[in-house]
Amino acid sequence: MTREPKQRLKIAVGIPSTGRPKILAATVPLIEQQNRLPDQIVICTLKPSDTPENLEAGMSVPLLSLQSTSGLAKQRNDIIRALPDFDILLFLDDDFLMAPNYIAEVEKLFL
Repeated sequence: MTREPKQRLKIAVGIPSTGRPKILAATVPLIEQQNRLPDQIVICTLKPSDTPENLEAGMSVPLLSLQSTSGLAKQRNDIIRALPDFDILLFLDDDFLMAPNYIAEVEKLFL
């Protein structure tokens, strides 16, 4: 008995950030312009003021905001722990702007 390959992977976007709430406010909503939306977005900052207020307002993709202790590796590890059941975790810089087909191409590559 052969298994059919998955046609859709469970994809999350993880964004560690520190002290750049205006950048997050500008870039995170642009993820909604992807032609293949992620299933989850996780932002990990060092303090609550690093995350813009109401960032999740109007977004269709679930957004989880975490606080961590200092260090990029620690922030990434906290994001990984928050997403145990995902096929792909795509880490992005807080100022990275994706082409509209970026996530779709990542999924295609992994499939």
